[in-house]
Amino acid sequence: MRFFISAVIAILSFFFSSSFVLAEAKVVSSDPASEVTLDQSPGKVSVTFSEAIVVPGSTLEVKDNDGNRINAGQLSLSSEGKTLTTSVSPARDGNVTVHAHSVAASNNQTLDMDLQFMIKKTAPLPKAGSQNGLIGILGLITVGLGVVLKVRLLRLGNKKLS
Repeated sequence: MRFFISAVIAILSFFFSSSFVLAEAKVVSSDPASEVTLDQSPGKVSVTFSEAIVVPGSTLEVKDNDGNRINAGQLSLSSEGKTLTTSVSPARDGNVTVHAHSVAASNNQTLDMDLQFMIKKTAPLPKAGSQNGLIGILGLITVGLGVVLKVRLLRLGNKKLS
């Protein structure tokens, strides 16, 4: 009986020892950051993990709002082995999804993570004092003056008739 209890304790201590605990690479940051809204499509997307990963098996897949893959270049790994980067083709307005699949270098543990950011291009406002703005204002003034003159002429015409 003692032998059985000793064997169980030895096995349990092996499984719960710190050397047996499997670390898992986690996403530390991304560029662009998750849930951010951009006014233009980024030229590249990168994801940084908490520990070194290996490229054979690790991937970044970037898709536009319609589900089309917009990765434009090859995947690159930073010198410390923690950041995956890929170049991206220009995307239209809408949500962009980044699917990261990583394989940890230390123990081959895998992690799948989805991140999203939004692209919402905005039209530039006319500069104060620009010709287009000035022409628009002059046009409104001209139309306004024309209406006022017509109303006055009609009133004058009505007075003459009575």
